[in-house]
Amino acid sequence: MPSNITINIECPTYLISFFESLYGKQPIALPKKENWSAFLRVNLHRVPDDFKLEYYGENNLAILLPYFEDFNVNHKFCLSKLKQGVFADTLEASFLITFRRQIDKTLKLNLDITKKDCIYMFIEDYNLSENCYDMLIRNYSRYRKTQRMHYYRNPENMDLISSV
Repeated sequence: MPSNITINIECPTYLISFFESLYGKQPIALPKKENWSAFLRVNLHRVPDDFKLEYYGENNLAILLPYFEDFNVNHKFCLSKLKQGVFADTLEASFLITFRRQIDKTLKLNLDITKKDCIYMFIEDYNLSENCYDMLIRNYSRYRKTQRMHYYRNPENMDLISSV
């Protein structure tokens, strides 16, 4: 059950759309046992005297804090700019892992589908804007290039490469 305290985190809009597609519309009520709740619980600190709740416009991610058994969210509900950046970076890493896994899985299961179609399917699944396509195609191309480089540098695969 969430508390009535909302925190605002500054994030890019595509990460906000991704997070909303996973947990619902803003303000997002995270479950108490969720990893994101544990992340917030560790990084929240006492509210300073000159605290003002900031609103970041379209880059604002509003989260309702859950009640914790051994942590009072009524006194500790402030997230510093540095911790907001850490949260956004962790959310972006989760986004990229989900993106790459879904594209790889779709390409392996469907031989007649293209990479472009897979990326558009991902954009539709997570309600992302169309202008994310260039970023996603670039990221996936770099990811595949790195995977191929690791494959060819692996000494175990040298026997397979030289026998061809």
